[in-house]
Amino acid sequence: MNANRSAAAKKEGAKKAQAFSSLHKLGGLLYFCASADTAEGDIDVLVDTLAGVNADKKAVAWGKFLISCNDRSVCAVGHVPKELVSEKGLDAKEWAGRLMDTTTSFAGCCARMVNDTLMGDEEFVKFIIDVDPAAETFPFKLCDALVTCSTAVLKEKGLVAAPPSCPEDDDDEIDYSDAAGITW
Repeated sequence: MNANRSAAAKKEGAKKAQAFSSLHKLGGLLYFCASADTAEGDIDVLVDTLAGVNADKKAVAWGKFLISCNDRSVCAVGHVPKELVSEKGLDAKEWAGRLMDTTTSFAGCCARMVNDTLMGDEEFVKFIIDVDPAAETFPFKLCDALVTCSTAVLKEKGLVAAPPSCPEDDDDEIDYSDAAGITW
């Protein structure tokens, strides 16, 4: 991998960390899942993107999954710090497993964990989903499905709160035409 691509990936990671920080400030979120464009389905570049996120001193404490795809595969890299697992109960391997289970609903997909010495730490996981072009499954749709699945997993675990109900949501019961003196 060339230095320019690595630098671009880390820069994208820094931007993701800023976005995650805003979401954390607004809603107290501690887990995030997002797609990363710079990696273009290259897991090594995606690792650099995650390094860019984790360069932020706040973001390194949060759980995150980054997902990227090309026309043949989808790759994902996740990190959940031990302290967060102790506090909230969702670790990187369980989260990855749930995401990988999503692939069973897509034809021609084969998901596999990637183990290497760089990310041998249990806080980090990587997986690749190979997509058979003959199956007419589009990796970018699978990428979107993984982000959607991640949100469902986080909601199920109580890690993403449902939006509070607003009194304005009850406006369906108000007859605005009658209130304005309009008769139909």
